[in-house]
Amino acid sequence: MANNAPADVNAAQVADATIVFAGHPAALDSVGRWLLTLLTLGLAGLWYWLASRMLRVRITDQRLIRKTGLLTVETDNFELYRVTDIRIVEPLGERLLGYGRLVLESSDRSDPHIELRGLRAPEALADRIRLCVEQQKRERRVATFAEA
Repeated sequence: MANNAPADVNAAQVADATIVFAGHPAALDSVGRWLLTLLTLGLAGLWYWLASRMLRVRITDQRLIRKTGLLTVETDNFELYRVTDIRIVEPLGERLLGYGRLVLESSDRSDPHIELRGLRAPEALADRIRLCVEQQKRERRVATFAEA
């Protein structure tokens, strides 16, 4: 069986990754979405539900894996050691329902901005991700330089 892991990643590390979060975003994560669902007699809610099921997110202690699509599935891997900033965004309509967003800025050239919406307790998840990012940077001996 071929090992598809990159040369700089130990295969044992890939197999032993700890899952920090796995799931879908909430379909009706804001007051605005609830109102639109009511106004369209449930059609908008069905669309939001389908869209949330087409996005699957798994965050391990090493990477963020985002799968999108229904018939054709696309998988994006974001190494946590590349994350440079984590922001929590809680618009009023989402905060009233207990949801929020995480915005991860990274040094990844293909997708430097990752937004995860519809998350319960985004502060706790951000703290867990922050710890994993720091751990990965220490293990890989990645230094972060501030711009002047």
